[in-house]
Amino acid sequence: MDKKKILIIDDEKDTLMLMKVRLTTMGYSVTMAQSGQAGLAIAKSQLPDLIILDVLMPDMNGSEVEHRLKDDPETENIPVIFSTCLARCDGDNDKNTLHITKPYEVDELMGKIEQLI
Repeated sequence: MDKKKILIIDDEKDTLMLMKVRLTTMGYSVTMAQSGQAGLAIAKSQLPDLIILDVLMPDMNGSEVEHRLKDDPETENIPVIFSTCLARCDGDNDKNTLHITKPYEVDELMGKIEQLI
């Protein structure tokens, strides 16, 4: 059985590395991007099973990245988990989009991942 692919898009390198270690340990194949633009390019070329997307990034915020993903027929069905320090973010009403608040509990993150893929 192939490993499920997760793309993490976050401008904070420490967050990327910590999440990659945790998800790799849980058996996922993980790719990382430090900007919205890079994340969009990777999503289109690799078609991950799930994207964990930071909301607050300098080049392009998470909501804009998600809208571009949903506007592209190749990436529109990729589930997204917003990772945010905000109490609420866009996408909460979409069955294919969830959010997790930083700092998050590993069990909570894993539950949301399992819910979507």
